[in-house]
Amino acid sequence: MVRKLAQNSFYRSLLTTTMIYPNFAYVLPLFLLFAGCSAEERVTTNTVLAHSNCKGISSPIKKVTLSEVAAYRGTQLLTQNDSTSEQQSTQASDPKSEGSELPLLIALSKGVQPSRGFELHQAGQALVVNSTSLQIPVHWTEPDRTKSHPLVNTHPCLVVSVPNASWEHIEAIDQHGVSLGRL
Repeated sequence: MVRKLAQNSFYRSLLTTTMIYPNFAYVLPLFLLFAGCSAEERVTTNTVLAHSNCKGISSPIKKVTLSEVAAYRGTQLLTQNDSTSEQQSTQASDPKSEGSELPLLIALSKGVQPSRGFELHQAGQALVVNSTSLQIPVHWTEPDRTKSHPLVNTHPCLVVSVPNASWEHIEAIDQHGVSLGRL
């Protein structure tokens, strides 16, 4: 059988490479195994607000409405009809409400920080853990500690929109695998 494989040019080069580099025989199957195992389901999420001074966020992760997002920015919504406002407030209190086509708005924060330069950014699309759980990857940035920064308290936050589905658990995970919080 090895002779038949050696007649094919692809297999001949593979056998030659394996004989020249013995560790290649161990690496190739692992590479082929992991290359085919990337079938994670992702959900499209969008950054609604990435701001350095969101006042009023009391918890690390929270469902919010459009008017709350405007308040974090220090403004208010100028045009908003009553049906949208009612639907958003119902959705924030009950994410499983039927017929809601508006996305969920999730506010993320790591609390008050001592200086500027601390930031939260979305690190990719949300990962579906199972049919009721979602993980939102974020990237937490800290300022360079070798430089001096003015001591001004900031409250960095990130607001992302998630398609409205029957998510029972939503968790934000930073680049080090540390959970910011869970709904």
